[in-house]
Amino acid sequence: MLLFGVRNYDPETGRWLSKDPLLFGGRDTNLYRYCGDDPINAIDPTGTWLLQVAGLVLGAASQAIANYDAYSSGKIGLDTYLGGIAVGAGTGLIASFVPGIIGGAAAGGFLAGVNTGYNVLYAGASEKSWKNAVLFGALGGGLGGALGKLGGMFIRIPAGLFGELGTLQSCGAATGNAIGTLAGWLFDD
Repeated sequence: MLLFGVRNYDPETGRWLSKDPLLFGGRDTNLYRYCGDDPINAIDPTGTWLLQVAGLVLGAASQAIANYDAYSSGKIGLDTYLGGIAVGAGTGLIASFVPGIIGGAAAGGFLAGVNTGYNVLYAGASEKSWKNAVLFGALGGGLGGALGKLGGMFIRIPAGLFGELGTLQSCGAATGNAIGTLAGWLFDD
């Protein structure tokens, strides 16, 4: 038996002998699991790695979609297109750490504004798209946080790869970030 911080691990059976000290705050219904049952390929110091991956992918994808027309038409180069995707990934990752309705609204609006601000400066988007991104990002983040809170009261995803999504509320800001970025693109002049 090995002691890892506050948890005991049995290397012979490959199992934790003590529960996650975060209990259900670790966003998993199985209190003996570690990082989605994939400790070879993942680490999970905070108990929320799957939410961070989801936020990163949502942010990157929203920027890829929002800037694709400008890239494919030659308005922007590959470096600017990839830079926008990197900004989106970063804002999505940051957003995934913000739970709640008010936090989701604030972070969703702010981070969608950051994404679309990049698009205004470098990808030829209009200032109107920036205003729409902030508005829809805030609305999407607040709505995402509220739906996540409501869903988290009734839905507990069973053990397995997605077990850590048991608390859906933390996805609100990441969802708002993506919604706002896409709204800025859709409602551009």
